[in-house]
Order: sequence, then structure tokens, then C-alpha cells
Amino acid sequence: MSKEELHKLIRCALRETLEESKKLEQEDSISRRTFRVNMNKLKEFAISNLPEGSRLREILLSEKDEVDPEEFIAKVGIWLKLLRMESSL
Repeated sequence: MSKEELHKLIRCALRETLEESKKLEQEDSISRRTFRVNMNKLKEFAISNLPEGSRLREILLSEKDEVDPEEFIAKVGIWLKLLRMESSL
């Protein structure tokens, strides 16, 4: 898998993660007050597309199933840097 393909896949997984979280927010009035980002799609992406032994895979799988939006946004930059580092090896 090329670097471009891998980057495209992770962007898609991130987008799906956010879209799924938005759907959950719309379905549940309580979650509107306590919006959380659901990490399940991103974890599925890691299992399906990142090799065993990948540090990014290990980090994504160790995340909680739901995180605060601020925490998610802060971590995305780190995850992308790690992806670039692993892709260049």
C-alpha cells in the first residue's frame, strides 16, 4: 500500500468516525449536552489497515471507545505525524 493510499484511508476513517459521532449526537438528546467522539470506526480502520507492530495501530487500539472532541482534535495531529513517520520507514 502506498503512502498516499494509506493517508487517504486514515482520512476516510477519521471522517467516518466524526460522522458516526454526529449521528449518535442527533439520535440522543443527552449526548447533545455531553458530545463525545466515538472511536470504533477508527479502531476498525487500524485493525484492518495497519500492520501488527505498528505503533499507530497500538496507540489507536489503546484509546478509550469515546473521547472528548478537544482530546480527539489534539490527538489527530499526533496520529498523522506518527503515520507519516511509519510511512517513511
